[in-house]
Amino acid sequence: LSHQEASTRSVVEQMEDIRKRIDAANQDKASLEQRLKQAGVDAEQAARDTEAGKQEAARLKAETEEMRKKKAMELETEQATAARERDEEDELQRVREAGKQLAGLLHLKSSRPGAGTAAPAAVVTPAPAAAAPAWGSRPAAPR
Repeated sequence: LSHQEASTRSVVEQMEDIRKRIDAANQDKASLEQRLKQAGVDAEQAARDTEAGKQEAARLKAETEEMRKKKAMELETEQATAARERDEEDELQRVREAGKQLAGLLHLKSSRPGAGTAAPAAVVTPAPAAAAPAWGSRPAAPR
């Protein structure tokens, strides 16, 4: 009887050990299933994040291109304005030179003996000293 009890006890202990291992395996399985499920959720979130990132990158690229175009247009406008201002200054300088030449010719004509009536003072008078000097001219040296 004692041999039979010992044998039964051994079988019962083995069954309990097997049951514990089965429970541990089931817990491991449940844990793995939970981790797998979480990995799937994480993968879906990563896919959404990747898509959102792609969309954000495309939006930023479009914004950057738009800003580049705007800056290029501003630069073109600035260059055109500067060129127009240079052209206007050049034309103003040509007008000044022509005015000086005309004043010189009128002065010569009026200073000749037997010349007719002098031209009106407003036409003969050269530009005031405060006017911009001729291009390339130098101011008088201080004394």
